[in-house]
Amino acid sequence: MFSTGHLIWIAVSFFLTVSSLILLIKIKPSLSALLKVALGIAVFSEIIKYFSSVQILPLVDSIVTQVNGKPELAYKSLGLYTPVIAPEHLPFELCSIQIFFIAFCNFSKNEGLKHRLYAIMFPTGTIGALIAIPMATIAGEFNTIADYFTNVRVYQFFIYHALLASFSIYLALSKECALSLPDLKKALSGILLLDIPSFYMNSLLMPIAYQQNQPVGVYHWVNFFFLCKSPGTGFDGKVAVAALPASPGNDCNRSCFPFISLFFLEA
Repeated sequence: MFSTGHLIWIAVSFFLTVSSLILLIKIKPSLSALLKVALGIAVFSEIIKYFSSVQILPLVDSIVTQVNGKPELAYKSLGLYTPVIAPEHLPFELCSIQIFFIAFCNFSKNEGLKHRLYAIMFPTGTIGALIAIPMATIAGEFNTIADYFTNVRVYQFFIYHALLASFSIYLALSKECALSLPDLKKALSGILLLDIPSFYMNSLLMPIAYQQNQPVGVYHWVNFFFLCKSPGTGFDGKVAVAALPASPGNDCNRSCFPFISLFFLEA
């Protein structure tokens, strides 16, 4: 984090956010047109994220082998292959779930509910995206500047968050949204309620490690909304159990809900 490549992308993201916001202010698109474009960009971004993260892996069956006279768990390929994506790439991060909000606002006729969603999307999209860019744990996956500019996942992450920030800020400036301070205060309860399904999804998607048929921990870390640990802590997503399968990675999620909660609670 904060390597040369990361700092370059922070600067690029800041430029994209400011320039796209200036463009929006200048052309003043209708809210319906803006929502359609935002939905297209968000869906395209998720498609890129999926295809840049998916792996084709074999189906396996566990077997017990003897190594130096000691039993050890191993895996035997069944000869079949399937696409697999790690659970942390699902669209349940704070910035990713904006897709569902945008889609609802595109197709719903309930203007009251849409207005409440706008009030939630403005602070979560703005603060979430602007924090996600400098705190991007995707930065931990790359070592050289070349790595930052040859991996499509990097482009997807930073460009999506930069455009999300400008879109969310423009919602507050739009006369069609007509957001007010009371609207934002009422939105706080909706934002806090997002914690509940996130706790559930984190616990549901963490695979349990067993030893002698007893649960001993989890071997892959799922951390939507940073509810289980804050970014930058040292836990590597693995437990010390012999012969556990290697974790497919510990790409910490980008959502920033705890920061947003503190922002509102301290206000």
